[in-house]
Amino acid sequence: MIDMPELTDARLRLDDAGVATLTLARDDVRNALTGTGLIADIVNTCDWINRNRAVGALVLTGYGWAFSSGGNINGMRDTRGGACSRMGPSRGPFLWFAKRLRRAGTRLAVAP
Repeated sequence: MIDMPELTDARLRLDDAGVATLTLARDDVRNALTGTGLIADIVNTCDWINRNRAVGALVLTGYGWAFSSGGNINGMRDTRGGACSRMGPSRGPFLWFAKRLRRAGTRLAVAP
């Protein structure tokens, strides 16, 4: 049995054929990446896949009304004027996510 990663706002399932399905599960905010644990959940899932040869594919899906709205506009409005206000206060988490996902995705793409 494969140990699954701990996730906060997403659900992960692995079938017998080695297909992992990650479901973004924050319908209350239309699966927004900011202000939730979804960024960390996606990155942790990619890292987990890179450590497990039993996983051959990843399906990323969203639960509810939207796959993902991207950023939580209400959260951005509530924190305006922060250090990254020129590009939105959530710029930091997005940059972290982009860098981590790029590295994780590169390893996923070249895995045998």
